[in-house]
Amino acid sequence: MFAPKNTVAALLFTSIWLFASCVEDKDMGEANKLRPDVNQNSNITVDANANIADDSAIRLKELINLPYEPTEDSPWKEMPIGNQMADNRVPGPTDRKLTAVLKFSKEDTQRIVESAEKKGKSFEKSIESESWFPAELIANSQTTGDNTIKGVAYGVEDFVKPPYSVGTLIRVNNSEYFVLTLQTKKD
Repeated sequence: MFAPKNTVAALLFTSIWLFASCVEDKDMGEANKLRPDVNQNSNITVDANANIADDSAIRLKELINLPYEPTEDSPWKEMPIGNQMADNRVPGPTDRKLTAVLKFSKEDTQRIVESAEKKGKSFEKSIESESWFPAELIANSQTTGDNTIKGVAYGVEDFVKPPYSVGTLIRVNNSEYFVLTLQTKKD
């Protein structure tokens, strides 16, 4: 670095150098011009409540029959159906789907399974894990390698209440959890 020969020049040089190093570094908007505006033409509407489940037991009991009292809060979601059902009927404007995660005592779980088996065949089924499911079920899905929850599916006769009339009740393997999915269906 260069050093002036006299003290006045050295003091002046030091003052200028200190002043220059204390100037605020402002962006002036130039940094944002370096990256493209990827959202300039997007028409995406984001629903902040899309992955939030309801846990009101009172409201859930208004929508479905609960033959036994769940042992803990039961998260659930009700949403409009946006795709065709299995019978290729186009869903109407009031068609809905309800998904609930229910956990019962061991005794009630056994009673539910026995009742469902009397009413129809059971079959193995896997479903996608949802971000609003209880942590235990999300962890269970991560152990399968495909992020699904595996279980045994039964009929839903003991749980339906109009307007919900079709669906499945899946008992999650090695647990007292059930995932209930019901849909509206007009005949």
